Amino acid sequence: MTKNDLLTRHEAAEILGVTYNTLTRWAMEEKHIPVVKIGTRAVRYHRKDLEDYIQRQKSFIPSNENTTR
Repeated sequence: MTKNDLLTRHEAAEILGVTYNTLTRWAMEEKHIPVVKIGTRAVRYHRKDLEDYIQRQKSFIPSNENTTR
């Protein structure tokens, strides 16, 4: 693991396109993305966990090519 594998909440929020407060709420609810607590206050996110979360959120929108009016 390299230093770049652990991201701050601000860095993780930027990657995910959500606010810092959203990630704080998710962590408090123990939902969505695992966090790494360092000491009593520092929270970090594994880059891989963010990538996995993004993959889980992908959805496929059906094509309208075969739709007739």
